[in-house]
Amino acid sequence: IVTNAGDIVGTSWGIVGRNAADSIVNTGRIASGTLAAGVITAGGSNAVLLASGGTLTNNAGAQIIGAGNVVQFNASGTITNAGTIRANASGTSAAVNMFGANSIVTNLAGGTISGGRAVVFNSAASNATLNNSGTITGITGTQGVLFFNNGTVTNTATGSITGGVGIYFNGTTASSVLNDGIIRGISSSGILATNGTANVINNGSVYGALNLNG
Repeated sequence: IVTNAGDIVGTSWGIVGRNAADSIVNTGRIASGTLAAGVITAGGSNAVLLASGGTLTNNAGAQIIGAGNVVQFNASGTITNAGTIRANASGTSAAVNMFGANSIVTNLAGGTISGGRAVVFNSAASNATLNNSGTITGITGTQGVLFFNNGTVTNTATGSITGGVGIYFNGTTASSVLNDGIIRGISSSGILATNGTANVINNGSVYGALNLNG
């Protein structure tokens, strides 16, 4: 268990955990890169790498910063964010990169997650869940949220999800979106499903087409 209220900055990794029970609570700054005169310059690999999954709580005002794939769980885990998780690299590097089935990412009101791709659930991360009441932004115009498998998104009235494609489902089984906030596709679809179906209930605003397979 790591409880951080200061600065943890490593040139390659900030924190690496290898046990399924690993837990991190952050009210300070965690980064991969360098720290000089109080200024973090992003670089290296992961700011947080939990190789066997676990839990991460990033509290309001806290920051987790890196060049790309800033927070990575190689197995099932739970992330709750009320602060900032930011990938500074361009391209498809993710701010949050999940590999475990049944993983849950919750971005609370006031929380921000941004990167080339903001949140990625990889093919092993089936039945993933994203709960968003904050701001999720794919800054290079790729995807705000990318599911390589199936998943469920709840975007509340205070939630905003933005990318070239807002939410992209690439799995072959059904996924779902409940939207009461804003989902924005800057250059393409607001919600895109290319293989399986996506069931969408929209009470908010979706900018960009609903491009659903079935």
